[in-house]
Amino acid sequence: MTGTITKTINIKANPGLVWDYVNNLSLWAEWAVHNVKKVSGGEDGFYLMEGPRGISKVKMRSDKSLGILDHDFIDPGEGHWRVPCRVVAGNEGAHFMITFTKPVQMPEEAFEVGMKQFDDELAQLKSILEALPYFTVEQIKAAHSTVKSGADFPKYIQDIKALGVTFYETFLHDGHTDYYGKNDYKVSSTPNYSLLHIADEVNEEQLRKDIKNHQNGGSDYFEICRECANNGVNKWAVCMRKMTCTYYDKSGHVIMVEAIPIP
Repeated sequence: MTGTITKTINIKANPGLVWDYVNNLSLWAEWAVHNVKKVSGGEDGFYLMEGPRGISKVKMRSDKSLGILDHDFIDPGEGHWRVPCRVVAGNEGAHFMITFTKPVQMPEEAFEVGMKQFDDELAQLKSILEALPYFTVEQIKAAHSTVKSGADFPKYIQDIKALGVTFYETFLHDGHTDYYGKNDYKVSSTPNYSLLHIADEVNEEQLRKDIKNHQNGGSDYFEICRECANNGVNKWAVCMRKMTCTYYDKSGHVIMVEAIPIP
């Protein structure tokens, strides 16, 4: 066996989600089942990982914008591993690549065993990530493209709930939205329009009239955003578990809460 080996695997999950999961060293015991039994914080950016050969030290040297997950793995028995690792977008989700170079003091037989064990760990990583609910802004935009008025809103909520969205907040000043899923997953959209002024004074009576008109198909998405801003709404938040839409003013106070009907 050569002293340098590159392992690759395709994972049907959002590349950003894969990066976030692997970059979180506290989660390594979930998937690195042969080498990591317990994880705790260390010093100087290192995490301490309890494994079959004692306590190892691991430090990420990562960059999400480039898909880099390089790390140092200092093993008490096998020595210092400098591990290049990447995650990039593939045809069906993410393509994960990691390269191992055998430390000089490590026996060839131990290296071979370690590489076979890492195949098990890659399979575990793939299984965990493909079981997680994930979604992209592009998927949400596709679902939203069918919304012509408030009358279409309940079906839209069901559609993005099926994607794995559990909660989202839309900020009226520029229309960007933060979407949340399980396990602290989050994606954010870019601004939808030029800046809107958020009124200092709340006009709840007019807000209710404008929302009712929108729900009856009397206005489009941008119109209701502009009207909400004029009525003092800074953001709205939708909770899939409660099936509610909550409107907040600039001070973070709740203006009103509406139940979302199930279509």
